[in-house]
This record gives sequence, structure tokens and C-alpha cells, in this order.
Amino acid sequence: MERIAINLQFAESKLRLQSLPEDETFIRQASTIILERMKQHGTDTDDQEVLSRIAVESVIAFLKGVENSERIHRLVLHKATKLEEMIKVQSRSF
Repeated sequence: MERIAINLQFAESKLRLQSLPEDETFIRQASTIILERMKQHGTDTDDQEVLSRIAVESVIAFLKGVENSERIHRLVLHKATKLEEMIKVQSRSF
């Protein structure tokens, strides 16, 4: 599949990504979020430190999302199993 080049810049760091076309919107959104977060940290902090903090905060948010997703998956599976058991009990009584 053909890839496209996307150029980004955060502070003094220039980044050139080779991406699938369908990922371009996500990359642009991520870039916007990173730039907004950098502004929140202010200009008196080292850019590299700010980017490192943003990276750690982003991974933490991702891991929390994965954990929540797994918890929901287990809950749905548990409820489906209970429902299946109830259906089996009902079908035996007929």
C-alpha cells in the first residue's frame, strides 16, 4: 500500500513520517493535541522535557483506556454467559 509523507514540527524538532493515507487525520489530530499540550506547559520549560512528559502522559492514558476496555469486555462476556445460562434453563422447562 502506498504511503504518504507527513511533516510535523514540535518546537525545534522536525519529524517526517511515512504514513498510510487513512492515518493522516489521526496524525494531524495528534499533532494538534501535542502542540496544545506544549502551550499549556509554557515556555519556561525545556521543550524536550515537555515532550517527554506528554509522551508519558499519553501512554498512561492509552493504558488506562486498554484497561477500561478489557474490564468492559469481561463484564459483557460475564453478562452474555449468564444470559446464555438463563436461556438454557428456560428451554429445558418447555
